[in-house]
Amino acid sequence: MAFKHTTLKDMKPMPKIIADRRLWLSEDGVTVLEDGDPDARFLLCAAGTHIPDSDAERLGLSLTKAGKLKAVKKSEDKAARKGEDKGA
Repeated sequence: MAFKHTTLKDMKPMPKIIADRRLWLSEDGVTVLEDGDPDARFLLCAAGTHIPDSDAERLGLSLTKAGKLKAVKKSEDKAARKGEDKGA
């Protein structure tokens, strides 16, 4: 087994996502909500907080060209969709 020596110069810079506002998670822990949303249950991040790339990818967050977090849209109510007839 060979050891590969890697220096910081060899590593690619990771894009950092820094929150520009408070973001919350809904009760399902997957839906990202804006500050003040009545369905918000868990604080995801405060303004100035680094959001790990793995969390950003999992939650569908990304940066715009201006460096702001992309507008977060509230997903449809999953409970309401469960009752819909998919064959209709």
